[in-house]
Amino acid sequence: MSEAIDKEIAEIENRMSTDRDGYFRDNAIQERYQGLIEARDTGGPAPAPRSAGEARKAEIEKVMREDRNKYFGDKLDVEYQQLVAGAGVAPVKAAPKAPAPASPEAAAAIPAHLQAEVETWAQTDAARELVADWQAKGGVLENARFADEQARAFLETIPAETKSDFATQFDILPFGLQMAMRGELASHYVRPGFASPEQVSQFAGTVEGKSLVKEWGTAAPRLVHVVRERAARIVGRLSPKEREAFDFFINSVTGEEFSAMMRLLAKAA
Repeated sequence: MSEAIDKEIAEIENRMSTDRDGYFRDNAIQERYQGLIEARDTGGPAPAPRSAGEARKAEIEKVMREDRNKYFGDKLDVEYQQLVAGAGVAPVKAAPKAPAPASPEAAAAIPAHLQAEVETWAQTDAARELVADWQAKGGVLENARFADEQARAFLETIPAETKSDFATQFDILPFGLQMAMRGELASHYVRPGFASPEQVSQFAGTVEGKSLVKEWGTAAPRLVHVVRERAARIVGRLSPKEREAFDFFINSVTGEEFSAMMRLLAKAA
């Protein structure tokens, strides 16, 4: 079973490298990849292929998060409730409506250095899809500003003596990895759920994870779920080489920096 899971993961990662646009348009394959990664890391069984109803439900959930006008205008809310009733599961909470595009006044409040960066992003393959996604979700500058604010607030939570080193480590990461992390910082939505006892136990397998689980108390299953979902989204956007760089980065940060990163990911809850 392990060999079959590894083989399918390798096939999907190859598609990420050769057909990134197709991969990111395919919601089902992204969820399949996340499930396979979880199965590989936990030693569990491979996720069962989704039914046509589950695949359709995932498509509607994507519209629900990204285009509320289409969701209600095309009566997808009715179809979704029918699918949920048929599956016997609780409906997924809709994401809040994306903010309106930044006004000239709001854009003027965005730091000049950030505006200059954004202008170059759309010219790179690594950022083009993220820029298009942000444009559809309230405006590129507004999302970039929010991600930048999240990053700056995060830096304030790590020790002053390591702050400069951490920023330098981030700056030398592959650009595609940087953009995947920026994209997640601007994200406001995580599918509701709870981590299993085994997943919480796995998260608590390090000194930092154990401390966070104790800190979060009864909220730990929910927050571990949020962290896992957001980390999986980042990983799902990466090429194999970017994944290697991401793993190296995570393993090279200090315990305090790692804990701060986990708290930041958990903030979407």
